[in-house]
Amino acid sequence: MTTDGGELSMNDLQTRKSLSTSLPHWTTDSSNFNNNNMGITMSALKELRSYLSFTQLRFHCSKKQGRTFHVTTVSNSTGAAMVQFFSGQKDMLPDSCGYFQRMEDGNSKFSMECESWNY
Repeated sequence: MTTDGGELSMNDLQTRKSLSTSLPHWTTDSSNFNNNNMGITMSALKELRSYLSFTQLRFHCSKKQGRTFHVTTVSNSTGAAMVQFFSGQKDMLPDSCGYFQRMEDGNSKFSMECESWNY
């Protein structure tokens, strides 16, 4: 698990033995994410936040055509509000623009048009 950069992936959770006794079973069961098609619910994120106090979310998806959607919530109270929404702690979805930043390898048209994310 990388803590200096604030990054935590599902694979990090799977291999982190010291956390495995206190984290929910779905974070350490590799059958949940071996096919790279795992989704996560708001209630699961809320439960995970009770174990780990994370303040950012990252979305990374790639297509065979070579396009990559790669964004992260901004590292401030604005981004934290989006994390609170996705973890079920706030009811109202904030506007996407200003809450996310495109990562360097994010080259999809969709990742550059935050105004089209809320519908």
